Amino acid sequence: MPWTLGLVEAMGAVEIIDKLNFETKSRISLILLDSNFEIALKEYIVHETSLFPPATYNNAKIAQIFSRRDLVLKEINLKIKIPSDLLSKAQHYYGLRNKLIHERATVDVTDRDIRNYREVVAKVLKLLFDLKFPKA
Repeated sequence: MPWTLGLVEAMGAVEIIDKLNFETKSRISLILLDSNFEIALKEYIVHETSLFPPATYNNAKIAQIFSRRDLVLKEINLKIKIPSDLLSKAQHYYGLRNKLIHERATVDVTDRDIRNYREVVAKVLKLLFDLKFPKA
């Protein structure tokens, strides 16, 4: 599955960032993890054509559902169940990311947040693509 290479490399990049002496490394990792989560959902819809036929899931439909993450997750969960605990954690970190990017207030993102979200994203990648990552 060559479309998963970027997903794997993004997880590796989070590991590399963790080793850097950057004050804002957790912010960088949060954005990268959340983008990777969303890209994984898109790749699953685009490449699992038996579940998501291209005639139905054309570019317009993909753009429409990706306008809101809850719509994407609803479509995915019609075909494959992502455990609710993973979804609620992903939603929490999506909210943190949105506060960081779209709101006036600056949020603190801890190393623990990154470890937790990395675990969530790794489990989702395992579920969707059977990708395996070492524990952080």
